[in-house]
Amino acid sequence: MRTARPLLIISLFLISISAAFSQTVTWEMHHGQGLGIFVPPPGSPPIIDILKELVGNPQHGDPGGFQYAEIPPADDPAWELAPVDPEDGELCFRLDRSKVDGSFAALDFTYFQTVITVSNLSERLIIRYNQVDDGVRAYVFNEAHPEGAFIEGGDARLYFTPVETDLSSLLVPGENRIVLVQFDDSHTENYLKAITTYVGCDDTEAPQIFNVLADGSTVLFSEYIQASYDCGEEPEIDLLVVDDCDQNPVLDPAVTVTPNVDGTTTVTLDYTVSDAAGNTNQEVYTYVSSQDTEAPQIFNVLSDGSTVLFSEYIQESYDCGEEPEIDLLVVDDCDPNPVLVPAVEVSPNPDGSITVTLDYTVSDATGNTNQEVYTYVSS
Repeated sequence: MRTARPLLIISLFLISISAAFSQTVTWEMHHGQGLGIFVPPPGSPPIIDILKELVGNPQHGDPGGFQYAEIPPADDPAWELAPVDPEDGELCFRLDRSKVDGSFAALDFTYFQTVITVSNLSERLIIRYNQVDDGVRAYVFNEAHPEGAFIEGGDARLYFTPVETDLSSLLVPGENRIVLVQFDDSHTENYLKAITTYVGCDDTEAPQIFNVLADGSTVLFSEYIQASYDCGEEPEIDLLVVDDCDQNPVLDPAVTVTPNVDGTTTVTLDYTVSDAAGNTNQEVYTYVSSQDTEAPQIFNVLSDGSTVLFSEYIQESYDCGEEPEIDLLVVDDCDPNPVLVPAVEVSPNPDGSITVTLDYTVSDATGNTNQEVYTYVSS
């Protein structure tokens, strides 16, 4: 036996759409442990050799120097507000002379840090180094990168500016500590001029609830839900919760089903949606489902896949070898699992034929019952 039933789909998908805004970044500066200078210990190769790349001649700001950095803890008391350019308010650090005594004699490290709280992975953090003497690299520390991570090829060094490094791929939701490690490897001048662009998300709106239609399009759930539905025409609910910033808005659903005296049912959908910023919205939808008053019907599925009422399919008699092919389909307007109780009786006749009686009782969950008896003679 087959059953045909209405389709009710309830699912949930969460999405965020970034409402971008540019946020000012405030930097702190640290002069490093002690004097912040790395001097090769006695017997070690000179800095000029340490900084040699695998091929070619050593360069000022050579990336090999970053391995000697000792980034101070985030809560070290020696952190202080970093100097800024009075014209644009961006990071601007400059000394006429560094602590290094001669070119490539040592490395003078200076550190800069800031903390950015990310709510959405569509947010971007880009640092543009306009000037540096001699090298600078940005590190990101967060849950995904507790030891710090940097963008390969994102360093800047003397004579090779401006350089932009996009740190967005290293960010995670929550706190992200950004540390700029800058060093000078010669005795004249020591500076860094950087512009930071942080495109964040200004979360002031509560999430919205949409429904995804069969064709993939979406509509506000308040515009989708109807006031009433005929029995067997329950809404297909495929929820889409959209928030401007929060990637994981929370949906707290409550469904109440109340029977009515006229046999209909009132369904109340109470949805509370909220985001990480505390924006909350409660939406309540109510619809009435009509009464189930019809008993199930019995169809027969033909060899070509089409269907016909069984009462119209069965014949009064069949020649020998032409028994009916019975492939029942029970259909109810409301109940997805109507029950069929079959009884078959075969009685021989005096003329040698056989009378076959098919006694089918079908019922649904509401108690609507129908008994149908079909009789045919087989030669």
